[in-house]
Amino acid sequence: MLIITVQLLLQMKSEGRGRNGSIWYSEKSEDILCSIMLESRHKNLSELLIIASLAVVYTLEKILHNQNISIKWPNDVLVNQNKIAGVIAESSSKTFSNFSLAVVGIGLNVNLKCRGNIKLPINTTSIAEITDKKVSRLEIFELLLINFDLLFAKLNKNQDIISEWKKYLNSIGKRVSFNLKNSNDLQIGIVEDIDELGRLIIIDKEGKRRCLYDQTIRFID
Repeated sequence: MLIITVQLLLQMKSEGRGRNGSIWYSEKSEDILCSIMLESRHKNLSELLIIASLAVVYTLEKILHNQNISIKWPNDVLVNQNKIAGVIAESSSKTFSNFSLAVVGIGLNVNLKCRGNIKLPINTTSIAEITDKKVSRLEIFELLLINFDLLFAKLNKNQDIISEWKKYLNSIGKRVSFNLKNSNDLQIGIVEDIDELGRLIIIDKEGKRRCLYDQTIRFID
């Protein structure tokens, strides 16, 4: 992997950009909002989303013990069903030497105070709230980069990462609602599987298989 630059927004930022232009809220000097710019042979951005979310999971497993860590397709990381991190990936149309330029963004709640914060959804958490103590963002960031680098190396060696990712997905077998591309009609179905590109395979109420790439899904109790 050739990392061109890593931007760690530690002091100044109070919010970052999430998926589909949404806002990632953070208190100043409390969390990790980072952008990793790299040259990649992989044109499929979902592969970068997969390794970024797995890097967060592996990092949390080193810090948090006896916690239920999972991934909500396609880009949210949860602890005990509460959102603690999100990842995004974007690429440039510019290509050179068989590489394309890509940027992976990671937002991880480290010392964010979530309880009673009206700017946050109720199901939001942070490492500090789970451990009940303030933690070092720099140590966590170093571990996060190590895990990302190891996973990207596996990807470049064509090693299987989808199977590992699926172990943490909390969506398979669940009943969900979703919208198809360019449609406002709400659909309902059961998540059947993930394909080799990380796309969600859903069986709708008519028995048709639908393939979702980056749409938002909502669980139905």
